[in-house]
Order: sequence, then C-alpha cells, then structure tokens
Amino acid sequence: MQSLPTWFVITGRERELAAAELTSLTAADNVDFGRDFAVGTGTPPDFDRLGSAIRAGSILGTVQSAEPQSLATEIAQLLSLTGATSKVTLGLSTNCLPPHALKKLGLSLKKALSKTQGVSLRMVFPATGTILNAGHIQGGKLLQAPNAELAIFRIGTVTYLGRSNWQQDIASYTMRDRERPARDARVGMLPPKLAQMMLNLAGVQKGDNVHDLFCGTGVILTEALRIQAIPTGSDASADMVAASRTNLEWMANKLQLTDYQPHIWKADAQSVQLPDGVSHIVSEGYLGNPHLQEMSVTRLEAEARTLLPLYRDVLRHLKHYPHPLTIVLAIPAWHHPARQTPIELPIIDVATDMGYTVKQFATENESALHYHRPHQTVGRMIIKLNKD
Repeated sequence: MQSLPTWFVITGRERELAAAELTSLTAADNVDFGRDFAVGTGTPPDFDRLGSAIRAGSILGTVQSAEPQSLATEIAQLLSLTGATSKVTLGLSTNCLPPHALKKLGLSLKKALSKTQGVSLRMVFPATGTILNAGHIQGGKLLQAPNAELAIFRIGTVTYLGRSNWQQDIASYTMRDRERPARDARVGMLPPKLAQMMLNLAGVQKGDNVHDLFCGTGVILTEALRIQAIPTGSDASADMVAASRTNLEWMANKLQLTDYQPHIWKADAQSVQLPDGVSHIVSEGYLGNPHLQEMSVTRLEAEARTLLPLYRDVLRHLKHYPHPLTIVLAIPAWHHPARQTPIELPIIDVATDMGYTVKQFATENESALHYHRPHQTVGRMIIKLNKD
C-alpha cells in the first residue's frame, strides 16, 4: 500500500516550471502534481530554495466528501484546534471546489468546530479564484497557530487536506530585485525568482562552480552566491561587467561575506575561456530587440532568424570545452495574438545535431519550458543540455 504524502506545495502560475523545479530538488517518483498543487513523500525540499512555490505545508489526511456539510465533518475530525482561547482565523484554499461551495464549507466548518471543539471561527476566503493570496495569509496571520490556512485539493482521484506552515518570502525577492544598486531595464530584467529556478534546474549545489555567459547585471550570479555556489561571469559589455561586480559585492555584503572578490570579466560568449572547475553554465542570453511589442508575426520570425547564429555559435564553442557541463539557458520566445504557439528558435535541433543531450523535464516530458508574463511579446524558453 502506497504511503500517504507528508507535504504539499501550492505552486505559482508557471505550473510546468514548478514541476520541473520540484523534481530537480526531490526524487521525481516521490512527487505528484495537480492543478496549482503538488504533494510529496519523504523529506521535503528546502522550500526557501523554490522559486515556483508560493506556500507549503503538511498533509493532515484525505477526505472523501464533496458536499460542504459532510466535508466539514471530516475536516473537523482531522484538524485539532484544541487549546485555542480566543477566536481562531481560518482561511481556505482549494483546487476542487467552486467559490460558492468554498463559502458554504466555511459556514459548515464554523458550526462543526464550534460543536466538537468549542472553537469560535473567523473565516477568510479568496477575493478572486479559490486560492488565498499573500495578503490574506499575512493579514489574517494564518501561519501563526492556532490560526491556519487549510488547503483542500485534489490530485488524480485523491482529495487531500493540508495545513500551510511556510510562505514564500516576497519581501526578499522584492529586495533582491528592486534594491540592487545597478539595474538596467534594457537587458531584460531577469526576475530573481526565475534565476533561482534556473539554478535549481541545473542542479547547482553548495560549492559548485557556475558560470553565466551573459551575466548582465548579475542576477543569476547573486542568486548563486546566496546558495553558496561559486559564481563567475562574463559579458561582452564592459558596463554590464561593472554592474555585475557592483551587485555581487552588494549581495556579499548582505550575506556578510568578508573579503569577497567577484570574478567577472569582459568576454564574448562565443569565445570566452571558462575558469577551471566550472561544471554548470546558467545564463539568460540576449533576448533581442526590446521594441517588438507591436511587431507582426513575420517581423518576429525574422528576429528569431537573426538571433539563431548567436546561440548556435555559443553552443559550438562550449562543445569544445574539455570538461562535462550542465547547461541551462533562457533564450527568447515571442508571443503574438495571431499565433497559438510561441515563435521559437530551433535550438533543440541545433543542440541535438551538435551532439548535446537535451534533457527532458520530468513529469512534463518536454524538452523546453516557457516563462511568459501575460500581455508581453518577448518571453523566455528554458532548455537544459548536457555536454558529456
């Protein structure tokens, strides 16, 4: 008999990226995924390393009922709020109940817990959708016992009940993004959260040597420093090299690293000489013309043809590097309302022809993942390659 999962996460909007990141930090066969939620058995990952999880917690059990009153009775049996001396605030998140049923469940829970445990409840419901946002969690102090966020979610044929105990540190991401001393909107503004995901997809661990070929303002490098990897970087622009050094020194100061000296230099990604010991390449490449918001499909396809030689030459250069490498690249993918699928560089075919192993992302069986914000033309396609 399969054991009951012990932990869960509520994933962000990029479900495929969340699945790939989670399975890079845990055993893939220990994690199951559903809409907006995942469950796992065994030792949970370090949630603070996950860029794709917004909350996480422990599994209390499974429930069978779908009707609010019966479901409330089951939840009251699994949830212990005994010892609470004042009104308890309880929030509800779900992927398997519509908003009106969630509110009916809340009313039934108030009655059930008052009757069985003598607890007076104040209920918190999502303002939109069926999952509470960070403001609800913070405002209601839902991670501070005896308050709670309860997650009722279905994965496959099983409906789980979980209680949240961790929330993504949004303030830290904001600080790492907006308070960096050197920022430049012209180079794509890679979110620290995505940089964190890319490092996880590459399997970067404490003490690993990781190099960014297009270091820009150093977002990937500063995130690597945070997990105690050894980051080095290069960029064709002297201004970007200076920006990366400034931001790495700033992060080193935040981390209280004494005598830290960033190793970053000016070099073209198509010919850079990598330092000894580098085992991971993690980079966001050049995303192309930033003024393509109103361009036609034909113009975007032309932009893709223009950029392909850059990435082809980079991969050709890395192929001659004498040591094995794991390579995670974010490259441009363009979204246009006239097309159902993004316009992509045929980089998978190019890499395969060169002899690279293109890694399939677990659970999705995809050779590329996408990160795209609504209403933006230029998104990112993320690939993982191995050079043996």
